[in-house]
Amino acid sequence: MISFASARSAVKQPLAPLLRRGYAGAAPALSIESARAHCLNLLQTQDRSSYILHSYVAPPARDAFLAIRAFNIDTAKIGDTVTKAEIAQFRFDFWRATIQKVFAVKQSTQEVPQEPVAVLMAHALLQKDYPISMSKRFFITLLQTREKHVTNPPFRTIDSLASYGEGTHSQLNYLLQEILYSVSPKTTTFLNEHPEIAEQCHDIVAHIGQATGIAAMLRGFSFYATRGFVPLPVQLLTKQNLSQDGVLRFLAGETDGVDPQTAAKLSDVVFETATRANDHLITAATMLGQVKQSLHNTLPDAIMVPALASIPTKLFLERLEKYDFDIVHPKLMKKGATGGDNWKLPYRSYKAYKLRKI
Repeated sequence: MISFASARSAVKQPLAPLLRRGYAGAAPALSIESARAHCLNLLQTQDRSSYILHSYVAPPARDAFLAIRAFNIDTAKIGDTVTKAEIAQFRFDFWRATIQKVFAVKQSTQEVPQEPVAVLMAHALLQKDYPISMSKRFFITLLQTREKHVTNPPFRTIDSLASYGEGTHSQLNYLLQEILYSVSPKTTTFLNEHPEIAEQCHDIVAHIGQATGIAAMLRGFSFYATRGFVPLPVQLLTKQNLSQDGVLRFLAGETDGVDPQTAAKLSDVVFETATRANDHLITAATMLGQVKQSLHNTLPDAIMVPALASIPTKLFLERLEKYDFDIVHPKLMKKGATGGDNWKLPYRSYKAYKLRKI
């Protein structure tokens, strides 16, 4: 049975004062315990699905996973919170330089900026008993994608939206896959001997990442709209004779010159966009079933756990369907103790894990 007791106790540890992003300076050495507690707390408060998923990650790979997902949160917040381009660029440059330093570490976490995410990532790479493998290119691709989209350029097509998911969430999935393989030598040996199955496993998490990226834009629709950005494919809006400006005016409650059918047309666009995300999930589930069949109805954790990243997206799409793809329905993004679908996540994740099926 998966236990969350250790995770809860870790969060209670005192957190080290956070450094201003981008300023490592001559800060005192940060303890591994403080860095771990910071990253765990970040997931618990800002990325509930990753917080739940971390309990399924093999203990030797857990610090790497926490650091990777905390890195994702910190870099995602650049676009969500920074309004000045020069400050955003400064932070991207900081993270780009920090990743280079992390992957150059030789002996001690003091060789990297004393920033919790960097310290924990370096610590994971310095492990001797279970050497962790992480590819720098996945971090760089994620950073480049975040940087490209920091000004919220419009998505022209659904494919461009899926490409955003590939450049962000798929990279996170590849990293999780890689660190789990590195602490599971039997699985790695098997996949090296069966490259066709290894390729299938790669494609599974690629599809999940693309679905997650599409769903993330739908989930953040109201937030992005307040910033004057409609995160839907322009091609689909045009197909419904809608414009980004018209949608924003509709959301602002304006009626003068606004198509009275905007609500229905917007739901149609959301439906078509969500359908593409669901198609990716169906493909991933089908391929996972094929891998399971190839392995005589079994799946090692190193293959199964990365696939669990599909559960939050699946839950959101189900919720979206429940409200007839009304992206601004007041109950769709309901906050509070349950956090929308968060109350379902532990059960659905555990069920998928036990059944080896997404």
